[in-house]
Amino acid sequence: MARTQIRVQTDIRPGAEDQVLQVKDGILDYVNVTEITDGFVTDAELATESTARQSGDTTLQTNIDAVVTNLASETSARTAADTALSTQVGDVEDSVTAEVTARTSADTALGARIDGVVTSVSTEVTDRTTADTALQTQIDALESKANVRGSVDTFAELEALSTTDLVDGDSYIVLADETHDDGTTEYVWNGTAWVYAGSFSVNLADYATVTALTTETSARTSADSALDTRVTAIEDADYITDAPADGKSYVRVDNAWAQNSAVGSLVITDTSTTAIANGTQTAFVATATGLTPTPANYTARVYRNGILMEKGSGNDYLETVATGSYTATFATAPMADDKVVITLTTFDLV
Repeated sequence: MARTQIRVQTDIRPGAEDQVLQVKDGILDYVNVTEITDGFVTDAELATESTARQSGDTTLQTNIDAVVTNLASETSARTAADTALSTQVGDVEDSVTAEVTARTSADTALGARIDGVVTSVSTEVTDRTTADTALQTQIDALESKANVRGSVDTFAELEALSTTDLVDGDSYIVLADETHDDGTTEYVWNGTAWVYAGSFSVNLADYATVTALTTETSARTSADSALDTRVTAIEDADYITDAPADGKSYVRVDNAWAQNSAVGSLVITDTSTTAIANGTQTAFVATATGLTPTPANYTARVYRNGILMEKGSGNDYLETVATGSYTATFATAPMADDKVVITLTTFDLV
């Protein structure tokens, strides 16, 4: 521990110096032998504190350096993220621009197509109007031809005709019209003058000739005569009214009926089976004498509560046929107390 040195500076009078020296020495002796520790810090404590503070400063600096490093990393990451975001924004802007360009081009193309359709429709309307006009002209011409009064050789002869008994719409054919290259023409009377209606021609390619009509008439007359002869013969033989009605097969022999022994007689038998469903039963069986599956000699009808059911896969029921029995298996069991009727008709030759 450090010692405290006390120096006493005195200003005394001569003669008292010895006394002062004695007091001084006493004080020095006391101070030199007495350790003064209260309120003071030792060198070791100072060294420990200094080491601790240096360690703390080092740790603090390390932490500051780490924070600086983290801030630098965060700044770098944020800069990279901002760059990436800016790139994405740019890509989106480019995509939007491309989409706008594409839609503009598509709108332009659509507008062009619409304009084309409008033009086509307009052209079609014009063409149809023209065609309608031409058709009406032809109709008018045909209507006027319905009043053809006759023909003349030349236009001069036409002009020389009396018009006293003519009415509007009457027409004449000029066979060699000198005013139109000697062609065949038609003129219509309008009440005061002859009006040129155009050239006149008749296409007979689709019409039968007189010879063909005569031949066809003769052939049809002969066929009708032959048919009438056969009908008369059948009526005279009384084929229908005198035929036997006993269910057997007959043929006509020498103007009389003879049983066809090679065929035999056809026997038709009807049977009906009724069952009341219990709610779980799906198969219903009916029996019929003479029923055979191969060759099939029957027809069957299955009714549920009076309604005809439909047979087949995916429908109301399936059938199973054995000799003498018929089974109808429903896809879904009829409800309890439903009435199921199976009607069978069998055909046998005896």
